[in-house]
Amino acid sequence: MRIPAAPHAPAPHAPVPHAPLARTRPAPAPQPPASQSGRIAGPRKDLR
Repeated sequence: MRIPAAPHAPAPHAPVPHAPLARTRPAPAPQPPASQSGRIAGPRKDLR
């Protein structure tokens, strides 16, 4: 019945801190576009 117990539970339950981490992973997604630039350099023929 303690109030401090209630605020303590939501803290670990809140996926807020995890959300920013997940966003950092998707960040690499923009990297693929940079790879395309390199592919045009010549690696594209290598793939063929």
